[in-house]
Amino acid sequence: LQNFLIGKIHKILVSEASPESKREVISQVITHFSTVISTAQRRVSADLAAGGLAYLGISHQDAITEIRPLGDETHHEGKIPLRIMFASGRSIVYKPRSMMPEKLICDPLEGVLRHEGFGTYRVTCRTDTSGEEYGYSEFIQNLQEENTVSTPEEVQEYVRKMCVLEA
Repeated sequence: LQNFLIGKIHKILVSEASPESKREVISQVITHFSTVISTAQRRVSADLAAGGLAYLGISHQDAITEIRPLGDETHHEGKIPLRIMFASGRSIVYKPRSMMPEKLICDPLEGVLRHEGFGTYRVTCRTDTSGEEYGYSEFIQNLQEENTVSTPEEVQEYVRKMCVLEA
């Protein structure tokens, strides 16, 4: 988290803005960042304690060991998707917005891709007490051996699957 925040502040410091403007923007960035992280920690802790992450293989007895920004971009009104790591070695993705699109497309129980032979990942959608939507998914590593076609048959199968999606 520290490197993410330092990177944002550095961009402000090297900008052409006046020193007063830089101070104000840096103050806003730090306040916003603090709010985003505290909201995420509150939600994850509450969902963990309530067993709301069990579908993703996270036990209510597990403990958060690390939180990292997922990439270096912000999304959905400056909010940050996060990778949440647990003592069990499992990782999940937290997104501060509805994850219903991912659930309807990628979830192995409800997603449309499950019927077409594509890989799927578990997604859970949540709503906090203020009615704001957010969600989690399994953390998936993009491995070359799983995403490379190397034979004519694999290329044909990939093209077949893509054509089914276009239909």
